Amino acid sequence: MGDFSQAIQVPSAAAEYAHVRATACACGGPFAGRGQTLLQDPVTGKRYDEIDAVCAKCGAGRKFLFDIGGFFGGTKPRYEYGCTVLAWLIAAAIGAGGYLGWRAGSTVVAILAVAAVLFLLWIGWPRPIVAPSTPPPGRDSDHDMMGALERLGIPLEFGSTDPKDAMIGGAAKAGIYVNVKALEARRWDDAARGLSATLGTLSDPKWSKVRSVALRLRALAHEGAGRKAEALADYDAALALAPDDAEARAGRTRLSG
Repeated sequence: MGDFSQAIQVPSAAAEYAHVRATACACGGPFAGRGQTLLQDPVTGKRYDEIDAVCAKCGAGRKFLFDIGGFFGGTKPRYEYGCTVLAWLIAAAIGAGGYLGWRAGSTVVAILAVAAVLFLLWIGWPRPIVAPSTPPPGRDSDHDMMGALERLGIPLEFGSTDPKDAMIGGAAKAGIYVNVKALEARRWDDAARGLSATLGTLSDPKWSKVRSVALRLRALAHEGAGRKAEALADYDAALALAPDDAEARAGRTRLSG
């Protein structure tokens, strides 16, 4: 079991696998996940994902530990604990009344009291609470994402072993893929918002290639929504970063004409 204090915070399960793929091995090869284990900190009760990965080039193994508290699990709300205690107190009171009724010779009262006590105990019995989680991408969706990124001209591996860079790159790729799907579904505003959020994480010049693609995609979203001025501005910004981007140039020409 790893050091939970070193776990990497992620917004979704897809971001975990994107981070793994974006991290390069010491030999320069890419990592790929081969197994996943759900862990729990015995002290805090928080949930973590541990992904067992292997380098596709040299076969070296590595484990990645992710803090999934932002989208998986949670603590039981205080009011639920209060409801449990209240239900049990009422059950105790009814049970005492049933006992007195039984002593007084009223069998019906005793039976009803027992039924009520059992019902209240069942209501108040603690149950595990697990928040909905985004399942890890399967092989098909994984290949779909890689294919989409390749078609966009985004490198699948950034060659970085720095955890922060790997996290930013992985999250950006996952975000772009999600918003490509939004564009395909013609959800222009959703795609524009999502791509704006992704662009907000790519301020460093080292991400210029990824940023140019995200700008071009956001331009498409603005164009689809009829926001010509915003679309032109994004096409111009994309071309400033990648002058050879034929799709961005075609988009700008289309709107200018």
